[in-house]
Amino acid sequence: MKWIRWWGIAVFAAMVAVILAAWFLLAGYVVERAVETAGARIVGAKVELDGADLTISPLGVTLKGLQVTDPDLPMTNAIEARRIVFSLEAPALFRRKVIIDALDVEGLRFGTPRKSSGALTRGSKKRTAERPSLPQEGARQRLNLPAFDLPDAKEIIRRERLRSVELVESIREDIEKDRIRWKKDIEGLPDRDRIEEYRRRMEGLGSVGKEGLAGILAGAGEFMRLQKELKDDLERISKATRGLEETIRSYERKIEAVRRAAEEDARRLAEKYTLSAEGLGNISLLIFGARITALTDRAVRWYVRLRPLVERVKEKRGAKEIIRPLRGRGVYVRFRERHPSPDLLVRRARLSVSLPGGDVHGSVTNITPDQDVLGRPLEYRFLAERLEGLKSLDLAGVIDHVDPARSRDSADLKLRGYRVNELSLAGGELPVVLKKALADLDVRAALSGGRLRADFSAAFASADIRVERTGGDNPLVEALAAALAATEDFGMKGEVTATLGEGGITNLELVLQSDLDEVLGDAVAGVIRKLAAGLEKELGSAIAERVEGELGGLETGLGVLEGLKKELTGRLGKAP
Repeated sequence: MKWIRWWGIAVFAAMVAVILAAWFLLAGYVVERAVETAGARIVGAKVELDGADLTISPLGVTLKGLQVTDPDLPMTNAIEARRIVFSLEAPALFRRKVIIDALDVEGLRFGTPRKSSGALTRGSKKRTAERPSLPQEGARQRLNLPAFDLPDAKEIIRRERLRSVELVESIREDIEKDRIRWKKDIEGLPDRDRIEEYRRRMEGLGSVGKEGLAGILAGAGEFMRLQKELKDDLERISKATRGLEETIRSYERKIEAVRRAAEEDARRLAEKYTLSAEGLGNISLLIFGARITALTDRAVRWYVRLRPLVERVKEKRGAKEIIRPLRGRGVYVRFRERHPSPDLLVRRARLSVSLPGGDVHGSVTNITPDQDVLGRPLEYRFLAERLEGLKSLDLAGVIDHVDPARSRDSADLKLRGYRVNELSLAGGELPVVLKKALADLDVRAALSGGRLRADFSAAFASADIRVERTGGDNPLVEALAAALAATEDFGMKGEVTATLGEGGITNLELVLQSDLDEVLGDAVAGVIRKLAAGLEKELGSAIAERVEGELGGLETGLGVLEGLKKELTGRLGKAP
């Protein structure tokens, strides 16, 4: 035993004891700092822990008081968890792999307030420079409705072309042409002197003495010749009189057409200067669109942030894989393995989400950034029933990146009996607030090949929709507010499509249909009809005043034609 140096063994034991003591004292702190640092790199905002404990047998970790800041709202926690517990497979650690069989998350909450800002300092922001740029979340839409300050009727008439006035100008030119033509035609007809000559000659034949039978026959022949000439001349005058009368009547009809054209001008201009019901488009889209797109944008933003947890950038170089670590520097080189397994794998996670009305329990399986190695996709399911303010919730989905080139993610959400309270929808001149309602919601979303599509439908019952008054005098606001206040039950369905690229979400489009459109459309149409009728009346009076003034200038021309007609009638009156 002389070769055993007991003092050396004692020193070694003391050193091991010091190392173990340091381990037990510092391991929790090291884990805590590692979680906070790695989490901040992934999220782009502060990640904080109240504490961390490490156990040796079995090897496990307990995290307490996790807070993950929302990068867009530094005074709000996107996620907060009371306690996270998981155990590790110790042999896998020697192969630089983290394999977790079971992970339990308790007291998970979303959107909780923070006591201090969770924004990163300048030094920390440098580490997140590679984080994808994402679009800013849409703020509540300001629904500004068109004003109804209609222009003055006389100002409209001054700058607009009036068909009625153009017709008057055309009639004036035609009257002048017809006056010249008729005057020339009448000059070629027998005048009063010629008609009087017929009368004298026929009377003269009656006073000639009888000169026998031959004289009588000769006188009768002359009389008949004169009578035929007179008849022909009178027929020519009668025909001209009838033609002139028809010309005058045609102008009277044209003048009536001018007055009708004036009424049509008033209607046309009233429609032009008054907003049409179609001009407002889909009103339900104006009211609900901003809220829906904001929720879509927010969901996609978190998807982009968390996507590295299920997929990593890998490059094949022969038998090796070059892997970029999550939000870190450098690369990992993975050589071909006989029995390949992911570097990080959570086989099953059980989550308990704390909502104001109760807890939602769910599970997630196969959490790994190496789905292509594992060969199985991530699946999740959350269920809840009989919560306060929510009858039931069912959320299920798959994130399938087993083949990164043909990845397909899907989600299916069903909410029943969700009690909506004080939901602000739009601002501006029509600040719409859904004070309360019972809602059923179905959403099906799929993301494949960078293309997002989500179909949804919602039914609202016992709704109380209010428009918070902001002052002003817009009759459309009053009409819409009254229509919304009278609506208790309504439904909607729609579709959201977008493109998801390296820079985030782009080309977002929303199609929305709701039975509110018919109700609100009727309210809008009623207001517009009333305003249009008022403007049309003003325009009608103003146009009629101008047109009547223009028509007054036609009296001289029509008076000349009436004079010609009187002249022809007088010639007929002179006939014997």
